Amino acid sequence: MSVLDNARDIASAWREEIDLHAVMSAGLSSALMATGPVDVVALGKAAPELAVAAVEVLDVEPWRTLVITDAVGSSAECLSNIKVEVAVGEHPVPGQGSLRAGRALIDFLEAPTIADTTLFLVSGGTSSICVAPLSPIELADVRAIWRAALVAGFDITELNTLRAATSELSGGRVLGHVRTGSSRALVMVDNVVSGAEWVASGLTYDHPIPGDAVESLLARLTSIDAGLAAKIRVAHVAREAARRHPTWPDHRNVVLIEPTAMLDAARTRAAALGYRVVDLGATSDPVDEVAADLAGVLRDASAPTCALAVGEVSVEVVGIGEGGRCQELAWHMASEIDGLEAAFVAMASDGRDHVAGVAGAWSDGATLERATALGLEWSEIVADNDSHRALSSLNQIFAGERTGWNLCDIYVACSS
Repeated sequence: MSVLDNARDIASAWREEIDLHAVMSAGLSSALMATGPVDVVALGKAAPELAVAAVEVLDVEPWRTLVITDAVGSSAECLSNIKVEVAVGEHPVPGQGSLRAGRALIDFLEAPTIADTTLFLVSGGTSSICVAPLSPIELADVRAIWRAALVAGFDITELNTLRAATSELSGGRVLGHVRTGSSRALVMVDNVVSGAEWVASGLTYDHPIPGDAVESLLARLTSIDAGLAAKIRVAHVAREAARRHPTWPDHRNVVLIEPTAMLDAARTRAAALGYRVVDLGATSDPVDEVAADLAGVLRDASAPTCALAVGEVSVEVVGIGEGGRCQELAWHMASEIDGLEAAFVAMASDGRDHVAGVAGAWSDGATLERATALGLEWSEIVADNDSHRALSSLNQIFAGERTGWNLCDIYVACSS
């Protein structure tokens, strides 16, 4: 196989090596689930697939099941023989569907049930897909906060802290609506910055949020007006006052799987293909720095080498073009490995690199030469954040489809 074929094979190895049913079985065993009736609540981008796996692995049939996601694929049809409710919200910016999903979640949890335990299956994307803002915050305010945080350059932990400060659900508040005696949460981790505790804005983790933390974040939200800032403060005070609910269940959180599982599979596959493997680990660093680090490993290599990383690179969005983290990194790598006998692959584990139908992108040592022949200027594409246009023109895009996973992105750079 070519070096590009090898890089793609290594980047895809986790899909063959990791079995969701096995992961779910181990997670349920670790969570020490009760043998009585169970209510299942699956949330986020991977919710349908998580629900299917749990239903098939549980020793008892769920009494009720609620799936809250951004799209319902054919996997949800597996739930047709049991009592299932489905709510669909918007992502990445919450909409009316997200608001309805939040209401559906609260109603589901507070409804009478014979279940002994509520089982939460949590994956990324929930923060947008399912919202329940605290008064006086409204949906338009939630959207404005998201946009302002993007402009201010908040990292995911900072954004989720602000979300939790104004939410009826996030930061553990959802547990106050649980009516079963116990609850457990299995968390599929989708970020390498703050880990499981802040997936879905810390949905099932009890996060106290001090007032000075909110004030520090507000000071950086320069694009919101004083009125919205005041509403955030009011909602936060109400949130903290109600945080310790006297009827909260006996609760435990368990990490189902983390992004580094993809690295384990990639390392094994790369070694089997004869590469010297350099694992750069998890990263959320700026896209240009990650590209330089990956390419630096290849430039210093004296034998076939594979450099690996996992995470979500930081991209400063200043242009009006279209792209995604994987595409941005692939375009930066085109410059870093120009002229080398090398290839780079970046793929989103959920099958969507921001642009619908795109899972990721690739580049090699001849990408810039081909781009120049098409009249594409590398620096102009960077300045306009227009990596999708450039890479699709070069046929260097990987088609995407729903994977049922949400474990960040995987980055693979190989030299021959």
